[in-house]
Amino acid sequence: MSNTANLNTVRKDYKSLSSFQSPETKLFFKNTVFLNNFQKALELKNIDTTNFYCYSSNNIVHLNVSVFFRIKKSNKLKLNIFNSKIKTFTNFKNILTDNILNYFFYNKNNIILFKIFNLNRFVNISLVKILYNKLKKFLTLLFIRRFNLFIDFLKINSLLLRGKISSHFYLIYLGLIFKFLLKRKHTVFILFLKYLFKLLISFTKINNPIKGVKFILSGRFQSKMRASVVKFIEGSVPLQTIKLNIKYSKLHVFTMYGVFGFKLWLNN
Repeated sequence: MSNTANLNTVRKDYKSLSSFQSPETKLFFKNTVFLNNFQKALELKNIDTTNFYCYSSNNIVHLNVSVFFRIKKSNKLKLNIFNSKIKTFTNFKNILTDNILNYFFYNKNNIILFKIFNLNRFVNISLVKILYNKLKKFLTLLFIRRFNLFIDFLKINSLLLRGKISSHFYLIYLGLIFKFLLKRKHTVFILFLKYLFKLLISFTKINNPIKGVKFILSGRFQSKMRASVVKFIEGSVPLQTIKLNIKYSKLHVFTMYGVFGFKLWLNN
């Protein structure tokens, strides 16, 4: 495969993640390295990123990103963490000055314009409490010593119901739940997904309700010798038409029992 074909392949993979409006090969790869390092730096501060766009025009570098702040400390007895919405962007200044902006110095851009959207402000607290009451029975089964992840996952579900996050970002959190599960909990995880998707479809009074979900999970369940596929559909997910707003995403989850494949279709 030629160098041009390799470059087109990388551009295709990053098309959903970023927007590099530059025909120069060096500039494209420099922006790619910058975004990867920027995301890793934010993950160290318990900050997840989505909807990344980076492009340059008229001597100005534009960087648009949506961030989600994960909770650091929580207590099952004190559920007032639902009311804590982060409104200030702390630690961003330190992250941006730790040799990350050096990737743009060669480009001779004098101005870098950041637009950062805080997804925590769009979390519906009443919806999170309803989800907590419905899903708290899975705490001792799937979220042992991971109560923070459970609360963050409830907030992610509320953002998904309101159409504020992508299906790929939602799959990342499903992968975090499944990644460290023991093999005897694989069947429980499948039952959890079926119950979760039925619950999400039942919310019809919101602005962007989910009308259907299709999910495919493939891999070596319970560390068996052969890989198998689990497929289930909740609601209506017609794939033969282009009139509906159906979102598709896939993800590879690396576990101690091998690599599992997640595929998700959402009908909003």
